[in-house]
Amino acid sequence: MPYCPNCGYEYDKGFTHCSDCGTQLVGALPPTSQEYGPEPRPETKKTFLIKTKDDDESNKVVNLLNRNAIPAYVQDDETGAYSDFPFGFSEHGNSMYVEEDEYEEAAEIINEVFPDAQDPKTAAALEQEVREKAAKIRKWAGIGLILFGSIYLLWYFFR
Repeated sequence: MPYCPNCGYEYDKGFTHCSDCGTQLVGALPPTSQEYGPEPRPETKKTFLIKTKDDDESNKVVNLLNRNAIPAYVQDDETGAYSDFPFGFSEHGNSMYVEEDEYEEAAEIINEVFPDAQDPKTAAALEQEVREKAAKIRKWAGIGLILFGSIYLLWYFFR
């Protein structure tokens, strides 16, 4: 079966040129080590930049950074928040991340546009502290539920 070396499409016997790009067909495609598409970017470490209050603010920050050729990544902090709510902890908003080697430039841009924004490093430390407190609350709430359940079962069976 003939193949197009440009498009990679397979054609029936008798075809000599690709109908999409006009390239002459070959008998077999050369082996490739990657899929078609853009070159994958090497994986780099993401660094916390800023916490935004909602998707609109996140989109503004992403657009601002992208205009300055800095890729930005958004993590929705509400994921899983419903399970945290009964234990007294719920997050809202989004966390914004940039690649580690572009952090300084991104932080400078954010501080120019949002002068009231919290220092990103301080915000990251506070976010970690809140997560640790939430973990303690969930732990003690779980212990309380187990104790309450145990006492209830003892009462129910031995009344």
